[in-house]
Formats: sequence, C-alpha cells, structure tokens
Amino acid sequence: MRISYYWTRDGRPKEEKTRAAIRLVGHTIDLIMNLQPRFWILENPRGMMRRVLGPPAVTTFHASWGMNVLKPTDLWGVLPHMKWPKPGPYEHVPRGSHGGVQRIAPKKSFAEQSALRALIPYKLSEAVCLACEKALNVHNVHECHAKETEPHKASGQPLS
Repeated sequence: MRISYYWTRDGRPKEEKTRAAIRLVGHTIDLIMNLQPRFWILENPRGMMRRVLGPPAVTTFHASWGMNVLKPTDLWGVLPHMKWPKPGPYEHVPRGSHGGVQRIAPKKSFAEQSALRALIPYKLSEAVCLACEKALNVHNVHECHAKETEPHKASGQPLS
C-alpha cells in the first residue's frame, strides 16, 4: 500500500481510519507517560509516523538482526544503552516490488502474511531485553527493583 493512499501530499491524513490510528498512538504515548516505565519502545516501519512523533531515537534494520530483508524500522522511546549492528546480507529488491518483506509466507492468507510481516526479529527483542536487564542490573525476572543506571533518553513527545 502506498503512503499517498492514506496521506495528502502536505502530510495530512486522508481518512478517519488514519486519524483514529494517530489518536491510538497518542493514547498509547499518554499511557506510557502516566506509567513512567524505566524503559519503553514504540516501533513502526520507517515512514509517516515520523510526522506524528518526530524523529525516532533509532532506525534499525531487520537485516541487522539476522533477517533476509532490509526493512528499516524506527524506534521511539527511552531505550537502554546498547550496540546497534549494521545490516547484514539481505535480498536487494526495488521499492514496491513483490520481493523482500512482501514475499514472506506467499502461500498464506493476506491476514497471515500481514501478521508475519509485522513480527519483530527475535534477535532484536532479545538484545533489547538483555540491555534493559543489564541497565537495571537484573539477574533474574524477580529482581525488578535492582540498582538502575541512566538510560539513553530518546525522542518522542507525548501527543495531546
């Protein structure tokens, strides 16, 4: 689906569905701000969310985490200090083609394909988890009140 399907050229949402999604993001940020977690991350493939939330703290790539697709992915939030690897080998395909991430599970239903394309690489999730545990000095899941260190403050402002 093209970005122009949902957004005008000047960056305004075209449909109520898109405006509702933006409100959901705003509500999510409000909940996070009220909960005040030590770390939090909001993930979205690189694109128009930058107009909603501003520049991301980090842009990473699925190919950096062992996947065969590049898929640039923006992360906003308060992230732990961690190493962000460069992309490894991946299938080079032109934008808009039916290769790369679009080729994941081609014999599945559209809904199943969408769900599989939305998955976050396990190695990325594991690296974030381990970095959070290290920053909190957690040695097991029951030590949630361990000594904390100062995290990397990331961009992303609450939406009103």
